[in-house]
Amino acid sequence: NEVITDLFEGLMYPDPAGNPRPGVATSWQQSADGLTWTFHLRPDARWSNGAPVTAQDFVDSWRRELDPRTGAQYAGAFATFVNGDAIAAGRMSPATLGVEATDTHTLVIHLAKPTPYLLDLLTQSFTYPVYMPAVRRYGDDWLRPGHMVSNGPFMLKDYILGNRITLAKNPFYWDAGEVHLTQVVDYIITDPNQESLRFMAGDLALTDLFPETQYPFL
Repeated sequence: NEVITDLFEGLMYPDPAGNPRPGVATSWQQSADGLTWTFHLRPDARWSNGAPVTAQDFVDSWRRELDPRTGAQYAGAFATFVNGDAIAAGRMSPATLGVEATDTHTLVIHLAKPTPYLLDLLTQSFTYPVYMPAVRRYGDDWLRPGHMVSNGPFMLKDYILGNRITLAKNPFYWDAGEVHLTQVVDYIITDPNQESLRFMAGDLALTDLFPETQYPFL
């Protein structure tokens, strides 16, 4: 999840206190009955290949997520969207999902019932858009370096299975001027003892994996 939020950005993004703040969306309105939400997207939002991030990108990504063939773990989170449950269960087409792009930078969500937590929901990584041209071209290999196209502050540079993931700054990110890191290296370590030792040796800048017995010492 840490890596995903470096690579991709949704309509909303959690601030340091955990509250939703504008991500790809700059503003939004909801209808009086709470069933229709309209989001206005940043005109300067770009994918890491320079292509614009559009409202249709969100429509296509969410339809893909709810398609039972995708097998998305969090498809059920869209249950309050019109037809969300029926699509995830395979009873209706993904094209019937209650979301539409009324123009390039306007996304409208239609809900089956009021969802007061919608903005918080839209900060979650499973609501982030994916670049569908890469998904269609490469299939599951769209996740590989050289194939992945992302819209967050970083892009995938290198991925060594079982070792590390290297991210590079995305020059097309809309807020790239505020991204001060040029590279992030995430080490994949599953042994708490090894991770805490590497942290204490200065090999890691951050860890949340360590043996429980070391808690008082750390």
